[in-house]
Amino acid sequence: MSEPDRQVDPLSVEVGRRLRDRRHGLEATLEAIAAIADVSISHLAEIELGRSSCSLPVLARLSSALDLPMGEILPTLGESPVRVAALGGVAATDPVLSHERLDLCVQELQLRPAEAKTVELESDDATLHVVSGGCSVDGFGATIQLGAGDSLSVRLGKAMSVSVDPAARGHLSAVLITHS
Repeated sequence: MSEPDRQVDPLSVEVGRRLRDRRHGLEATLEAIAAIADVSISHLAEIELGRSSCSLPVLARLSSALDLPMGEILPTLGESPVRVAALGGVAATDPVLSHERLDLCVQELQLRPAEAKTVELESDDATLHVVSGGCSVDGFGATIQLGAGDSLSVRLGKAMSVSVDPAARGHLSAVLITHS
């Protein structure tokens, strides 16, 4: 018996190819990258082959594990353009992704130890998800500490300051998602 015909998603195939090419370029094994990104080896293999799509948190962890910016992972394909865009208060060179058909914009934050960044929010609805490291978030009348895997939903405010937590011993990798 042959496997039933599956609809191939060109976006998943291209994302998988880019992840696999980067992993091969680093001469890293599936096992090593899967362990760093906290995904199963079989799931990573399926993603690389374009047979499985991954969630945004998994994609962010793979981006961090492979030291590959999300802007280089997500392609522009046919009618599904992913483009570099501007988010208020962010330099044009910062990695920011948005999609014309979605009401959201994704910004990758990579900060070194002791580094801080103020992010201007054009939207009153945002989520900050920490992929690795730890940080302090200020700007809402309180300072909030976040660690790897934590998320903060923001409903108020025009700006927030994100600084790397010195106790985290390393850089911060985070994703800021804003809703238009």
